[in-house]
Amino acid sequence: MKPSINQHFMNAELMIFLRKTTSLILGLTLIVFISVIMVSCGDSSQAGAKLKKESKPDPCENIKCNHGTCINGQCDCQEGYSGPSCAKEITPSKIVITGIHLSKFPPTRSNGGGWDAASGPDLLFRLIKAEDNSIIYRSSSPYKDAVTKKTYFFGGDASIELSDANGEYILSLLDEDHGLLLDWEDEVVSGIRTRLYKKGQGFPKKLKVSSGDTSYELNLQYYW
Repeated sequence: MKPSINQHFMNAELMIFLRKTTSLILGLTLIVFISVIMVSCGDSSQAGAKLKKESKPDPCENIKCNHGTCINGQCDCQEGYSGPSCAKEITPSKIVITGIHLSKFPPTRSNGGGWDAASGPDLLFRLIKAEDNSIIYRSSSPYKDAVTKKTYFFGGDASIELSDANGEYILSLLDEDHGLLLDWEDEVVSGIRTRLYKKGQGFPKKLKVSSGDTSYELNLQYYW
């Protein structure tokens, strides 16, 4: 049986519809594919730009700051240092001793005898400027009957300011005998001649000073 004319028309219209639908699907697929590629390219470009930005040369990469921190290609120096690389040490205009800790002193005189008849020494401390033997500081009261296994603190009654950072000073330890029955002079227990600031040693807040049987630790502050 031959198909009717109406069936021919219906088949033709169906074929046209299928072709249009197929074209539309292919077109949409192509658009989606192109969009995905464009987004991917955009992300890649942004990632490349970000990476390029992140890989910008570090201005501090080849900068060495001996006593400081590099900021934007320049050295920010610590107190007491200057110069392009913070290598130049500046001599302080003033040193302040805020405390003196005595941890060791001679238990006997050089001849082996005791400091006092039946007890340890009555310790006093003096700081002397070696240049002219002027007394810069003297502790106000002694530590009575001091023993060697104890630490003694001086300077708590006043800060000791030294305007000559390069000067030499004598750390003098005394046994107070003045005021006794025989009114003897105070006896020197030990004396250490030293410089509190030495170029190249930096600016330690705690400075150990020792000689023989005597050991100190000084608390220091520096000013420029």
